[in-house]
Amino acid sequence: MLPADTVETLHERIKVEERRLLVEAVAELADTADHADQTDHADQTDRAELADRAAPPA
Repeated sequence: MLPADTVETLHERIKVEERRLLVEAVAELADTADHADQTDHADQTDRAELADRAAPPA
């Protein structure tokens, strides 16, 4: 709190910070989800390649 804060000014400053944190949190979630998708795709590709190598020649 600042010495000159009123209920209204404090409330407005809190809302600004909440919006900033919300944007930051959503961006982090999106990055995490994107990384997980890329990792999952890489894992699936690795498993498919291993299965192809383990399969007897046709």
